[in-house]
This record gives sequence, structure tokens and C-alpha cells, in this order.
Amino acid sequence: MDTLDIRLIRNTNSAQDDHITFRRRLVGGFLLRYKDGQVNAIWVNDKTPEQVCDYVEDLLNFVVLDAEPFVHIQFTIPGYPIIYLTHKNITPRIVDSILSNVYEYVYHPPRPF
Repeated sequence: MDTLDIRLIRNTNSAQDDHITFRRRLVGGFLLRYKDGQVNAIWVNDKTPEQVCDYVEDLLNFVVLDAEPFVHIQFTIPGYPIIYLTHKNITPRIVDSILSNVYEYVYHPPRPF
């Protein structure tokens, strides 16, 4: 499926994970779906390709500053292996690499064969 998924893992109880999905719309742009596992709420929003990249960059910057950080962050980007990170190993180089992959997904999506 043509979705970018980000799972923010709080602990071993996966029901409490936050889950962010960007789904490509047929009419252009993306639909953002954010599920907060602690309060059991879901938010949706439309995003342009540029806003998707900005959102992911902001998310990575906020995760590093979080007073109660997530244990792991899992990125599932079409065309790339699944990536697991901790807040401790998010460096500017890692941010640049992930943003490069997100940019590639947004502007040059892979095609299954």
C-alpha cells in the first residue's frame, strides 16, 4: 500500500502507541491520520507534499526534546526497509537521511512490481 507510517512506541503495550499515517490521495496531496494511543483519539488533516516533509521534520525535532520520550520510533516508508530509532540516536544526520527518504516517497513514489 502507498502509505508512510510512523509508529511512536511508548512501552511494551502496543495499544498505547501513537500511529501516524500519510496516505496519498487520488486527487493530489495526502491525508494525515494521527491516532493517539493514550487518549484513544484520532485526528485527520489534509497535507501538501511540502507539508508532509515539514511535519516529519518537526516531529523528529520534537521527539528529541520530549521530557517523557517514546521508547522507539518506527518508520515504514514505501521502498525502504523498516527503521527503528530511539530518541537518543536521532542526530542531524539521521534527520537528514529520513527527510531525504520521505522527500523521495512524496515526490517520486516507488511503484510495486
